Amino acid sequence: MALIVQKYGGTSVGNPERILNVARRVIETQSQGNQVVVVVSAMSGVTDNLIKLARDVSPNPSEREMDVLLATGEQTTIALRPPHTPSPRHVQGQLDPAPSKAQLDPAPSKAIS
Repeated sequence: MALIVQKYGGTSVGNPERILNVARRVIETQSQGNQVVVVVSAMSGVTDNLIKLARDVSPNPSEREMDVLLATGEQTTIALRPPHTPSPRHVQGQLDPAPSKAQLDPAPSKAIS
């Protein structure tokens, strides 16, 4: 059994049909006996719209608040997964605390439900 990491950008999850295609690919990879970690971006265009919205409210929004706002785009994609796909699990790890520049520490982490 291999551990497979699949990353899908905004275009890959840009509409419901594409999200369903991603789900099929994940299920197919799992059905081959692999463990799968899936990383998704916000749907195509969502991040740009959120940035514009933030700048309409404040010309210089804080980086911390931008991180929170932009994460809603990814959370939307996650929430739109089809009901027959595995429930999302978040990975707990060490993050660089710098807003907008956070990087996941490659040290072993554990899944949290």
